[in-house]
Amino acid sequence: MKQIKITTDLTFMQWHMVQQPLEEINIADDAFAKGGYGSVYEINGPIVHNLPEETKWVVKVCRAATEINKDGFERIKTLAGEVIKWQVKKNYDFDTFMFLYPPFLGFPQAFFTGELEGEEVYGYIMPEFRSLGYVPFADIENDETYIEALSDEKVFDARLKGVCSLSRTMGLLLDEFNFIHGDLKPESIWFHPRINKYILIDYDGGTFRQNGLQQFIANLFEPKIMGAIQGWLAPEILKEANNNTGMARFKVNWKSDLWSFACCSFHLLTGCSPFQFLSEDSYKSQKRYLKFNEWPSLQNGQEYFLYKDSEALEFEELLCTHRKREYL
Repeated sequence: MKQIKITTDLTFMQWHMVQQPLEEINIADDAFAKGGYGSVYEINGPIVHNLPEETKWVVKVCRAATEINKDGFERIKTLAGEVIKWQVKKNYDFDTFMFLYPPFLGFPQAFFTGELEGEEVYGYIMPEFRSLGYVPFADIENDETYIEALSDEKVFDARLKGVCSLSRTMGLLLDEFNFIHGDLKPESIWFHPRINKYILIDYDGGTFRQNGLQQFIANLFEPKIMGAIQGWLAPEILKEANNNTGMARFKVNWKSDLWSFACCSFHLLTGCSPFQFLSEDSYKSQKRYLKFNEWPSLQNGQEYFLYKDSEALEFEELLCTHRKREYL
């Protein structure tokens, strides 16, 4: 077992009741997940008690020596402060806020700076979402059970409500807080199969809009994010991504999030990416397709389509099915 000693800036979100004052956090010896922004450890013991008793807790630990981690920590703390002020203004408690914005359950629940094995670290505390019944969409995006269930109108309607909740949450981030998430991908959306709800995580890759109402916040940070290349990226990011490998910084704006969320919504409600019929996820491929086609029209034989005509035909059949629901 390892121990993180809390030094400064321990901040809990407005809605939480803390079990006990935190001076240290006991964590597992080994991280169970690692990414560009840090390592995730399981916490030994409860943290807060406004969630079910069986809830497990985790901490995302970021090395303070890394500039990217420091920037992400400052941004997410600033966003948390704005969320808390907004909640107080609206007089929303935890239950009300989660009823209106269920995807926000994925936002870090507490923030701190501390010391781990003699090294300064930044940390975010959050529930272990699997203990609450959620799974990463990346784990089930190709699962036949998830996709086949969409043919059931009741299931589809329930998931559509879940996507609408995601839309409201994205709108809150962009319109109220001038915050660009910038890292929408299948790994950052978690899904609850029983209640058909989605939550949003990975806020530390985001940034603030420079032309919003909160200029004093927006000017603290350059409008750049760091993220891994993936299929929901906006074309302007994809263009830069094609010239990079692994983790890289990309310029973003609010339109980048709108594009990514449109791709995300389509994927969640159909079980496939809106551009999965293209032969590759690239700026060049998308640009050539959109130059000669109005999405989602298909012209078999074009070189930027998949070589397997059957996959293009399956995509076309999928669109016909969902057009009957009149949401496309």
